[in-house]
This record gives sequence, C-alpha cells and structure tokens, in this order.
Amino acid sequence: MSKLKYPFVFLFVLSMTYCCQRTHYGDNTEHGKVFKINDIDMYCEIYGKGEPLLLLHGNGASISSYSLQIPVFSKHFQVIAVDSRGQGKTTDADTIITYELMALDVAHLIDALGYQSVYIVGWSDGANTGLELAKAYPEKIKKMVMFAGNYRIDDHSVVTDWVYNELIKLRSNAINPTEWKLYDLCLNYPQLTEADLQNIMVPILVMAGDQDLILEEHTREMQQLLPNSKLYIAKGRTHYMPWEKRREFNKVVLEYLLN
Repeated sequence: MSKLKYPFVFLFVLSMTYCCQRTHYGDNTEHGKVFKINDIDMYCEIYGKGEPLLLLHGNGASISSYSLQIPVFSKHFQVIAVDSRGQGKTTDADTIITYELMALDVAHLIDALGYQSVYIVGWSDGANTGLELAKAYPEKIKKMVMFAGNYRIDDHSVVTDWVYNELIKLRSNAINPTEWKLYDLCLNYPQLTEADLQNIMVPILVMAGDQDLILEEHTREMQQLLPNSKLYIAKGRTHYMPWEKRREFNKVVLEYLLN
C-alpha cells in the first residue's frame, strides 16, 4: 500500500463505496479482456483510441478506482485499465505478492497487448508497481505519472508505530491468503534503494498532495533521486486527490503526458 497511515481496508471500503455510485468501470464485459499472464488470469478493460495508457490502481482497489479518469483520458489515449494481481477480477496464485512481481505482470501484459511501450499512470500501489517497472523494464514506458507512491518503507517515509501495529493485527486477522499477502505487502515493501532510483531514466512526473498520507519530504526526496523527473505537490490535496479534485488531477496528468 502506498502509504501506511491508514489500514489497507480503509482504501478498499472507501473505493468500493464511492465507485459503486459512479459507473460500471471494472465490471464492463463489453470492454473487458482476460489474459493469461505468468501464473494468473489478468483482467483489464480497454477504452478509447490512440497511444496506449495503462492505469494501475492502489492496494485492495480495482479498475473502478479510475471511474473519474477513464472517460477523460480515453478522449486522448487508448486507456487500458488493469486489475492488479489478487485484486478486482484478476486472480491470485500461490506466491508472495510484491511490487516487483506485479511489475513483471504488467510487463508481460504489455507484450500480450502487442505494444512495445506505453504511457502509465499509477496511484498509490500502482505508482510503486510503475516504479518497479521503470527499474526493470524501462523500455516499456514512454512516460509515467506516479501519484502518492513511495520507494521504501520506514519511519522516514510512511510508517508510524500505530499504523505498523494495526497492520500486523489486520494481517493476523486476514480472512483469506490473498488478503494476508496484501497486508504483508504494506508491511514489507517497496524495497528500492537510492541507487535504484538514480539509475531510472524514464520520464516521470512525481505527484502527491501536501496533505497526502505519504510524507511530503519523502515525495520530494524521491523526485530528486529520479534523474528525468518533475515534481507536482498539490496544495491542500490528500491521498484521494483523483476523486476529491479530479479536474485538477486529470489536467495535470494530461498536460504532462501530452506535452
């Protein structure tokens, strides 16, 4: 999870409650496709025409998280909205979930779609997955926007003792193996280093709100380490800016990707 000042379940419940009031994104069989990727069945929905833009959601959420972005972005791109491993309609497998593994899933999905490279927007966990993709498979990314992501997990980036202890409790009370693994993801990943970031040459817009769950100093540090990046700190915005201030979020993202 991209920021650990809240339990994963809060994002899940909030996203499902909010998006169910919107459209049927994430449950649209007309636009849905399933690909056999690695050891899972990966579900995505495709909208619009043009250059490919991949949308990666946060921990415990799904394609529906981008209900306020897909109609706008699909006017300019062919939008491929993805359910990540073990979330939404994408299946899980008998392996630990890491951002590195999910980046591998995305890399193989890009291949399965027939693209050499794509644009990427990642929110929260999706941003972390995108960063892992930029490290391991930079040739597959034209440009990327990462919103509310982090590159390491410690008390200088996202963790407080209270949240850490709560996540341990939630993990111990998980109702199934996939839920356990997603809590574990929050507690132990990502594990990138400063050197990893300094070697990433992909063009990246690093975004966050100044009231985000990610510490602002961590966001700024991450952007400074990425050689080919720009920074956008949204004043008065939180971890949920894509919902709360969708016009500002969408405008900033499109201006960067289309420039």
